Amino acid sequence: MKSIVTEIEKVTKYGFEPEELEKSRARILRGIETLYKRSKESTNKDYVSAAVDHFTRDSPLLDIDANYKLSKELLHKITIEDINLAVERILSDKNRVIIFEPIL
Repeated sequence: MKSIVTEIEKVTKYGFEPEELEKSRARILRGIETLYKRSKESTNKDYVSAAVDHFTRDSPLLDIDANYKLSKELLHKITIEDINLAVERILSDKNRVIIFEPIL
């Protein structure tokens, strides 16, 4: 718990470094590419899940190729300034909730 609070304080005070963004961006891009390759073998369940998300969460309903292209495009537009401004809003004292969940 103490290490979590320490990291939150560090990020709030100093923000993230560009190198951290690049590492995260690379990890997310690998995930997007993995999902894209897997989506070429989509099942009816996957299509139903996307439709449900569209209607219940207002998420866009895009075809596989458009989703892949848009995700990559938007990922590269995120700047370190965007991240650090979001930190100020997300990690305020007013809305901080830490949830612990056992690893099974």
